[in-house]
Amino acid sequence: MNNILDIIVKCRLERIAEAKRRVPIEQLRSISAKKKPHRSFRGNLLLRKGTKIIAELKQASPSQGLFGIDYDIGSIVKEYETGGSAAISVLSEPDFFRGSLNDLVCAAANTDLPLLRKDFILDSYQIEESAAFGASAILLIGQILSIDQVSELASLAQLKNMDIVFEIGQEKDLDLLKALPKGTLAGINNRDLKSFDIDLERGREYADTVRGMGYCPIIMSGIRSRSDIEFYQDKADLFLIGESLIRSKNRIDFLRSLSGENVR
Repeated sequence: MNNILDIIVKCRLERIAEAKRRVPIEQLRSISAKKKPHRSFRGNLLLRKGTKIIAELKQASPSQGLFGIDYDIGSIVKEYETGGSAAISVLSEPDFFRGSLNDLVCAAANTDLPLLRKDFILDSYQIEESAAFGASAILLIGQILSIDQVSELASLAQLKNMDIVFEIGQEKDLDLLKALPKGTLAGINNRDLKSFDIDLERGREYADTVRGMGYCPIIMSGIRSRSDIEFYQDKADLFLIGESLIRSKNRIDFLRSLSGENVR
């Protein structure tokens, strides 16, 4: 274990084993079977015009620690709605990002926007959790999965009527992307998951390739202003924005400015 990603994966596997002992998978399936169908995450994004923002709920990161904000999820998702976000990402990893499945439940109770469960998903049990707790989509991270895992997890998610966002962090992840149907949302992470450094050029580097392969690029990480979004002009119109948004003093105006709207 020589980098933070390895450490996170190890901790996540331990948490999954603990969750399986605490809540049987049959219980999760029973909960999800009674839920109404999820609102389409991909559909809601692609039907909108202009710049489309996936606004993220997170209260900490491995590099920054706790953000020191009032993490009132109900209030924040209302701000995200008012600001015009197209969907919401909920970071549910507990040890390094201080998230939980309860955050997903709380978000689902306070918004009709589709929800992405953003986590380090490694096991089919987490797919069942996601469906039971209100996710409309799940994140699959190429750097921590084999092609067999990608196919298995994506197939189960689709059976549960959830969309996939497949995260690309390095060139070899493009080969894993090919295991998914054309049109899948492909999140290009500007953040190196091993060092947590940001490189905005990464999004530009991969966006044309992803689109040329028949997938829909989402630029993830490091977006702090409208000028950052304009840096990707003609490359992408979907953006997942977390830390700069959640820490903003006026999230509604910030969201509107990111989308290119005139702010009062």
